[in-house]
Amino acid sequence: MKNKILGILLAAVLGLLPSLAFAYTDDVQAGIDEVWQAAGKVFSPAGIHKADENKKYLESRWMEDEVIRKNHLFKDITSQVYRRRYRMKISLSEAGENVQIGVKGDFEEKPKQSPVTAPWRKLKPEMQDYDLERVFFMRILAQMAKARG
Repeated sequence: MKNKILGILLAAVLGLLPSLAFAYTDDVQAGIDEVWQAAGKVFSPAGIHKADENKKYLESRWMEDEVIRKNHLFKDITSQVYRRRYRMKISLSEAGENVQIGVKGDFEEKPKQSPVTAPWRKLKPEMQDYDLERVFFMRILAQMAKARG
């Protein structure tokens, strides 16, 4: 009985691994070409860095904004404004009658007050970064709805 439960848990975890390759992944009922065109339109304002129509992969150019990061290491929680730059990547794959959309961001930052020549620091994404990935996913869905009329 114990081995059966462990086997079920292992199968469940292994079943999740492909969907964890991207930070935000979900399936939609649509054609892959429809999703591809919508993703291209969502990325076009920022610019497309890489696009592979055969592999259904898009990568945006770097985009910048400002975020507030909190430092929880000290007793008095301090906040600092950072310049954040990010690049979004979208991967599409057919899953039966659905299309699986994966959205992942690469995030870098530096303090707002740092010199322009200061290097960018790759960061481990936080909740506000993951939220941005979800926003791009929702923009793709909105673009699809707009195209359908």
